[in-house]
Formats: sequence, structure tokens, C-alpha cells
Amino acid sequence: MTAGALREAYLNSTRDPVEEVEACLQRCANDRLNALIAVDHDGALSAAEAARERYQRGASIGVWDGISFVAKDNIAAATLPWTAGIGAYRDRIAQKDAEVVADLKRAGAVLIGKANLHEAALGTTNDNPWYGRCHNPHQRGYTPGGSSGGSGAAVGSALVPLALGTDTLGSVRVPAAFCGVYGYKPGPGLVSQQGVTPLSPRLDTIGLISDSSTDLEIYGLSLSKLPSTNRQMWPTIGILDDEALAGCAPTIVSQYGDVVAALRETDARLHYVPWFDDPSANRRAGLALVITDAYAEHAVTLATKSNGFSAEILEFLFFGRDFPTGKLQASKARIERMQLHQAQHWTSVDVVLTPVTPYPAHPFEEDPPDDLADFTAPANLIGLPAVSFPFGHDDGGLPLGLQLLGKRGEDRDLLTATRWLDQALNPDHFAMNKES
Repeated sequence: MTAGALREAYLNSTRDPVEEVEACLQRCANDRLNALIAVDHDGALSAAEAARERYQRGASIGVWDGISFVAKDNIAAATLPWTAGIGAYRDRIAQKDAEVVADLKRAGAVLIGKANLHEAALGTTNDNPWYGRCHNPHQRGYTPGGSSGGSGAAVGSALVPLALGTDTLGSVRVPAAFCGVYGYKPGPGLVSQQGVTPLSPRLDTIGLISDSSTDLEIYGLSLSKLPSTNRQMWPTIGILDDEALAGCAPTIVSQYGDVVAALRETDARLHYVPWFDDPSANRRAGLALVITDAYAEHAVTLATKSNGFSAEILEFLFFGRDFPTGKLQASKARIERMQLHQAQHWTSVDVVLTPVTPYPAHPFEEDPPDDLADFTAPANLIGLPAVSFPFGHDDGGLPLGLQLLGKRGEDRDLLTATRWLDQALNPDHFAMNKES
């Protein structure tokens, strides 16, 4: 059941928050994907009992009241582990909630536990050497994406209806796409980062993963502290040409073409827009900022507990320590050119439609493609809100995802456009989500 439908059932007294949370905890106890690092059984039941009492009095405190969620384990939650997926922080227990967790708890949300992630939130597989491999809910042995893989898997396997992740170059949207669910990366500054173990403070954003576009809009707006809207929009959509899709797997190109063809049958207006020049160079420019910031964050711990980091992450961190100043400035200049490109070429559209990734999820035994974040990185680098939503599967049944990039400061319109697109492209699925 979606979070919105569950909220309606609570209001109508056809579902009970305590019974629902008990069922959620039982599902988590039977988790076979290793989506969670820790579960707060007592805290969740206590919060559910408080929600039950409010609903019985007719005093519900909003859309989050009694709704279960998990938080990626680089987001602090009092009395629970706060590992950031790193062995060196295995024994760290958060003394207080991150600001976003505290806000949700005050709104009645029920924190079930902490989600697995790629070590240090620096990677795309969620093959964590310290806390175990998190599997894709659609195919064991395949990555759920990263770095918020546990959050994506928890929603994709229906452990919980909502999850918090963090997104630095695509770390909410990639798992959402690989797990067949919905992901929202808010625009910069809308969600407090206080209480998050950062990867790159200038690029990090706390985001939301949900199992329906309606929930993505309702709970995404609430997360970002934006007012809801009943606006119905027929967006002007920027679409990519064949050259921009040249590096994608055939199934991604075919899917994208099917979506564009379907959109031409609607009242949406479509315009070709140029994608950024040399997407892989742009992504590498972002990675330069990430690794230099990551080294600064973990430098003190590295000096005393270097054996609590994997060889792979150590290589990244020390590369960040030694990254040449001149190359870092060149990376910043490239990002400035990306901002200019967006300002010059995307003014005529409301949103831009792209694949989330150039490929479907891959087996853990395969090395992750270097260009997996080429479509997602620009949103973080130039400060745009972005969403991922599912559309179709590959021949092996793995989910495929599409991305919408919005305009800076227009998160509400982006989330509304996502719901509209979901309804237009998947009318049966949309109706099912609204009723379930």
C-alpha cells in the first residue's frame, strides 16, 4: 500500500498504525536483500502507538503521521548506528537526530531503521565490504544501484513505502531506476544537511524514494517544505536527439524512443534540446570535487583508522588529497560552462527528459560502467531538481528508468510534471497505485 493510501486508511479507521508498523517490522525481519543495517523495533512501535492515539482522537498531524520510512545510514538517527557504510565508523552511535529525521518524527513519521549504502556513499553498486552486499529486488546478484542502494531496495521490495537517501551525482535516482521505483533529488538548499556524514557538501542533497508518483509529489513537497498545489500542467518537454543517446544500451534507446512517441500523442509540447558536450568529462569534473571534499571529511579518521576503509575507497580518498589545484580549477570552469549551456539552450522548456542511466542494472561480478552517472551528474553540478521514474523493463525483466530535470527553484512544477507523465504513460499502473 502506498503511503498516501495508508494515510487515507488511517483517517477512515480501516487500518491501524500499530498493526501496520508491526507488519512492516516483520517484513524487515525477513529481508533477504540486506537492505537494512539496523532496525529500531522499540522506537518504531512507540511512534506507531503515538500515531494510533492521535488518529483515535481525530488529531492527526499531517501526511507523515504513522507512515513508515527508513533513512540511509549516513543520516543520523538518535541511538542508532551512524556508519556511513564505513568500517571505521562501525561503533559510532548517533547522539541526536539529523534535522531532517527530527522534522519527520515531529510530523509523526515512524523511523523503521537505517538503510545499507555503498561505502562512504562513494560508488554505484552497494557492494559494501563491511555491511554486506545489498541485492536488487528484481534479481539477486544484481546491483540495486548506489549509493542509496539500501533505500531503493527497501522501497522496491515493499519493506517500506518511503525512504531517505542522499544524492551527490545521482545516488537517489540511480537506485530508484534500478529498483523500479521513484526518486526525487530536491534543488539545493531545500532540505537541511545537518546531521549527514557528507560526501561533498557542495553537491550533496537529501532526497526521497517512493513507490508511486503521487507519493513522490506529496511527500517530496513536504520534505522540501514547499506548499502543495492542485495545478494541472501540460509541460513543455525537452527531448534528446540520437547523438545524445549514442552511448546507451539498445534497450535504453528503444525505451526512450517509445516514450517520446507516446508523448507525441498527448497535449505535451516537445522540443529537441542539446545535451551537454562531453558528458563523461562533465561527470569527471564533478567527481574531482567529490573526492577532494571526501578526503577533507575523513582525513582525521584516516590518520587513526585507515584499516576501517576498503582499498578501493582509500584509493579515491588519497587521490582527492593529492588532486592538483590546477585541475580542480579546470573542473570548476567546466561546471560553469555547463551552467551557461543550460541557461542558453533550455529556456524554452519546463523539463528535460533523459534516461537515468545508459544501461540497466548489472551483476555484481561485472565492473560498474564508468559513465553510469553521465545523465544524473548535471543536476547536482548546476543545481537543478531532478526525478527518476520507472518505465518498462529490459529483456531480462530488470526495471528501466527515465529522468526529468527541472528548472532551478521549480521543484513543485517538476513533481507535478512527474505525476502527469506517470499518468499519461502508465494509466493502468497509475490507477493501481492510487487505489493500493
